[in-house]
Amino acid sequence: MQAIRKGDASQLGAMLAKDVELTTDSGGKVQAVTRILQGQEQVLSFIHKGLMRFWEPCDFAFTDINGQPGVVICNQQTIHASLSLCFNEQGLIHAIYITRNPEKLMHV
Repeated sequence: MQAIRKGDASQLGAMLAKDVELTTDSGGKVQAVTRILQGQEQVLSFIHKGLMRFWEPCDFAFTDINGQPGVVICNQQTIHASLSLCFNEQGLIHAIYITRNPEKLMHV
């Protein structure tokens, strides 16, 4: 999880399955990727170039989300996103679900 927090591409890359997918849910209310990102290269690029600048000032709380390991990302006591991680049989992350929909985050 610290690899996610730090945005360490080499550590994070070692944790991702080759066919990893990243999906976002913003409910059309906040900015988010509108398509599924597929493969290590796309996912790592998005996390490193797209998300790290927003995450840097935030606090991370590691928790279970819908029965999966996850992270709640907050800034100034406000939840901005949650990440839910799904692992394959080899223990690699094969799916990342990022929720930014404010209505759904109220229940986190």
